[in-house]
Amino acid sequence: MKLIKGILKKILDVGLQVQLKLGAICLLLIIVTITLGIISRYVFNSPYVWTEELGVILFVWIAFLGAGVAAARNRHVAINLLSQKLPPKIAVVLEFILNILILVFLIIMIFGALKLQAVTANHKSVTLDIPKNVYYLAPLVSGIYMVLVYIYRSMDLVERGADALQDSSRSAEM
Repeated sequence: MKLIKGILKKILDVGLQVQLKLGAICLLLIIVTITLGIISRYVFNSPYVWTEELGVILFVWIAFLGAGVAAARNRHVAINLLSQKLPPKIAVVLEFILNILILVFLIIMIFGALKLQAVTANHKSVTLDIPKNVYYLAPLVSGIYMVLVYIYRSMDLVERGADALQDSSRSAEM
């Protein structure tokens, strides 16, 4: 299991760096695009019609890339009042169950994104004339990455739980 965790950790680290860099590029492009749209509209009185659509696509990508980064860094909003009051073994089991529920949700999200890929592949965006499925590629990519994050976390919890059980059986023998 350690070998699989090591490989998965490397994949997650590379994925995190890619998402951070893509997110920064998207943010920069949003700033440039929206600024260009404002200047073309108010200074030249001839607006570029594609700036809003590109801004929306980039915003969608930033949101889903940010979700992947938040998952990797364990920064999603969580209420851990209950788990702090529980004994460590039960808290590990509870966290494992939550990870499984999150994985179920992410798998549903991925299947939804896959369906949207097929449905929107032949539709073009209005002003950019790019396939509409580019919009729905973000939840697919982000969902796959987050599934890997929560599989890694679940594997870590299984290891921690096994260690905790071994420690408790050793202390019971003494």
